[in-house]
Amino acid sequence: MEDDRVAALEGQLGQAKQIAEEADKKYEEVSTTMSHILFVEYSAECNKLAGPSIHVFAGILPGKGCV
Repeated sequence: MEDDRVAALEGQLGQAKQIAEEADKKYEEVSTTMSHILFVEYSAECNKLAGPSIHVFAGILPGKGCV
């Protein structure tokens, strides 16, 4: 009886570990995507605020971002 309980708990532990690993992967994907989105938004805002003069000063082609 005790062996059955241990086996059931070990199975649940394996499932919990798998769920945790999948959640970690999804978190990393979302984190990376959000970082890219924020970078694009920052670049667009920088371009809007700085205007064309920053491109001449920094040697950046228009539309390539200030960063």
